[in-house]
Amino acid sequence: MDAIFDEKKIDTNLYLISNLDQQPDPSKFVFFAGGRRIGSVGNFVVITGKPKARKSAFAQAILSAAIVGGEIMNLGIRLPEHNQHIVLIDTEQDRNDIASNLNRLKKQSGLKSFKQIDNLSVYSVNDLQPNHLISFINTLFVNNKSIGLMVIDGLLDLINDMNDVKESRELLHQIKLWAKNNNCLIITILHQSKSTGYSIGHLGSFADRKAQAVLSVDKDPKDDNISTMSAQYMRSDKNFEPISITYNSGTEIYEKI
Repeated sequence: MDAIFDEKKIDTNLYLISNLDQQPDPSKFVFFAGGRRIGSVGNFVVITGKPKARKSAFAQAILSAAIVGGEIMNLGIRLPEHNQHIVLIDTEQDRNDIASNLNRLKKQSGLKSFKQIDNLSVYSVNDLQPNHLISFINTLFVNNKSIGLMVIDGLLDLINDMNDVKESRELLHQIKLWAKNNNCLIITILHQSKSTGYSIGHLGSFADRKAQAVLSVDKDPKDDNISTMSAQYMRSDKNFEPISITYNSGTEIYEKI
């Protein structure tokens, strides 16, 4: 038996809710969609969808909202006072492709240059193996105690086998620990199964159960240029009205319809 569950060593008082009359703390919520509470510090949220559904486009809108400290396309971020740093970890694209996304993020945030801000860090880690990625992210948290929002695009690259029950549980436990111990919100991006429409593998099944919210992104079956984000699972509030976006080739950014 793992030592953490050794009945002679475990301190049950650490898990006791002493005040059963306590009310939810609204200040802990940092991520909102359509005015609904989506994610709070100490938790993680999953954005899921089929390949090329524009999951990353919604993630960019969330990052833009964090940068401006307000709302972009009905997606709002209010970072904790002492945790203002924003981190994007891209596990799939190389630096050249990320540069295109960053140009769009810059325009969406109304910035002329990222030199105007000092609280955004972007990492391209598509050459790291899952165990090295875990160590990499852990090092980021050790070296930076002011991270309030971390976006991991995408989650599958942090695991060797998405259908391995033990490995899936351990990864999600690690993500929960990062969020809790560092008082931040982690947003992860995960593919959906083409056949079921649910988050892929055992990893997806466990993520759906453990995440504070699961948001689904789907392309409009009648118009390939439109993608819509809707609530699949919500733990902390009612479902929000679905948010639809399309790409404006004139402004070169995604816009809410």
